Amino acid sequence: MSTQPDLTGLLALAVERQASDLHIHCGTPPLARVYGQVVPITEQVLDAEACYYIVFSGLTETQRARLQQDLELDFVLDFPELGRFRCNAHYSRGCVEAVYRHIRSSVQDLETLGHRPIVTELCRRTEGLILVTGHSGAGKTTTMASMVQQISRFRSGVIITIEDPIEYSFSPALSVIKQREVGTDTKSFAAGLRHAARQDPDVIVIGEMRDPETMHAAVTTQLANSLLAVISQRLLPRADGQGRVLAVETMIANPGIRACIRDHKPHMIIGQIEIGGQEGMNTLDESLARLTGEGLITYEVALANARDPERIPKPEMKKKKGLFG
Repeated sequence: MSTQPDLTGLLALAVERQASDLHIHCGTPPLARVYGQVVPITEQVLDAEACYYIVFSGLTETQRARLQQDLELDFVLDFPELGRFRCNAHYSRGCVEAVYRHIRSSVQDLETLGHRPIVTELCRRTEGLILVTGHSGAGKTTTMASMVQQISRFRSGVIITIEDPIEYSFSPALSVIKQREVGTDTKSFAAGLRHAARQDPDVIVIGEMRDPETMHAAVTTQLANSLLAVISQRLLPRADGQGRVLAVETMIANPGIRACIRDHKPHMIIGQIEIGGQEGMNTLDESLARLTGEGLITYEVALANARDPERIPKPEMKKKKGLFG
């Protein structure tokens, strides 16, 4: 009888490889996402029994029951030696599988993450809705945690977060930070958001807006009037292969942007962002062009992510020296 893989050992291998995620998938070896690429970290192919053993070994009895009832489960694992992991267990073709995302032990500053100074300035605003958008794995949670940390450093108040699950823990600062976890501290994002208004908040942070009820509760006035900014981001592979780098588009809701939203003219928003550079705005293509110019990403990666490829300057061809040159 073969020895079943050990969850802790696999997580340790993933951390050693500097992976962002560990995938337990039936029919393949354990897989890790390293700098955006999914690669095997052991040779043993996992069957249904091995997947079941690995996933269930990391669950409490209550979590096992919830997974079997709901067929999917979000939870957090915390290892003193390895750190915290945001986890999702689920079924695929009748086989239990899971993804474990490694969470940094400390919250990085916005500038260190790659954000422009305007994002730090936004943290000093006292009113308005800020949206952080991007696909899964784009670093949205990390950006939001960094913004919470920034706010708590300069402002005395109450910050309420509604998360599923709680990922980052914050060091004490000027603000009180109430972190509420869906399923443990509140029934849902929408319920937590409704009741947050009665908890004397200065800032409310919603981890995700998954349903119309939560979106409606978050935007209680007209979007054109309540919106302050939208930060849209992507994590792209570095040119040197040593990690990923942030590409970001930043929109500030000035009168021109608000008019585009109010008049239902979203096609004009990009033009408004392009002319709003003095206010701190920038388009995704501007970010890609800068990253390419600094040699942080390749021209090919920039083109693959550009909204308008013509905005990405072509790299200069280096002249070859001849015998007399």
